[in-house]
Amino acid sequence: MQIKPREKCRWDLVSLGEVMLRLDPGDFRISTARNFQAWEGGGEYNVARGLRRCFGLNTAIVTALADNSIGRLIQDLIYQGGVDQSRLKWVPYDGIGRSVRNGLNFTERGFGLRAPVGCSDRGHTAVSQLKPGDIDWDQIFGQEGSRWFHTGGIFAALSESTPLVANEAMQSAKRHGTLISYDLNYRESLWKTFGGKKRAVEVNRGLVSQVDALIGNEAFYMLQEGVASPEDIDKALKLGLNHPMGPFEMVDLVGLDTRLHILEYLHKTLGEKFRPAPLMVQYVKAGRLGRKSGRGVYDYPGHEPGRPSPSSDKK
Repeated sequence: MQIKPREKCRWDLVSLGEVMLRLDPGDFRISTARNFQAWEGGGEYNVARGLRRCFGLNTAIVTALADNSIGRLIQDLIYQGGVDQSRLKWVPYDGIGRSVRNGLNFTERGFGLRAPVGCSDRGHTAVSQLKPGDIDWDQIFGQEGSRWFHTGGIFAALSESTPLVANEAMQSAKRHGTLISYDLNYRESLWKTFGGKKRAVEVNRGLVSQVDALIGNEAFYMLQEGVASPEDIDKALKLGLNHPMGPFEMVDLVGLDTRLHILEYLHKTLGEKFRPAPLMVQYVKAGRLGRKSGRGVYDYPGHEPGRPSPSSDKK
């Protein structure tokens, strides 16, 4: 892969994705908390924020917000994170959120065996209503320039139109020599009304055929080759990219078998570039499926195999 020279680009990275208002109850449960601390967050946005805050890179977010006080709060939090939001699309607010609104994400911390729990309120959000033609991608990648473009499976699952927007962005990035990364992130709850896992595989297959770096498989290759321990890899991604969970913590929560199923389909239809890491295949064959089996990349002592684990996929 050859990355464009920094001096020829306005940004080192541009991310496409939703930015929600994240409400943290601290050490309490969501259902019993009386105070919440407000943050901004989103799977694709977190990459831009992490690269800016940890490594000083120039990054931008392409997203949409309803133009109300919550949207302006999210904008202010983005300012504090140092991410350029000049490509943020403001959508007129109807006063009650019937036609457009901003996403809320209540996130409860995990303790010991209990996984983090999320409760999202993100239907009919402004960003989920983006359509092809709403964003001038040739202006972003051609005239202004970005060395890298990042998006992922969460944005692609927001609505029927968001995969089309992601595809439009990728095609423009390719035309202008911008490298593309895609986070193969799967949320069962987001796909439930859009065709489920089958549709998720179809959409991701169409998008990842254009990417240069697929996030979600490389971590297993790093572990397999002894580059670092699972703990160190997870810590690096959480600190470096501002992710709430590392790649191994996430795959243990989602299920290694689910991740493997998606990768096997991509490998079968798109070729060697997407071959699942042998270590992942080995773990699944050994019954190491993650929290739901009591053992995945990490061990979960005391968990009864076959008994559902608390899941943050209630988003």
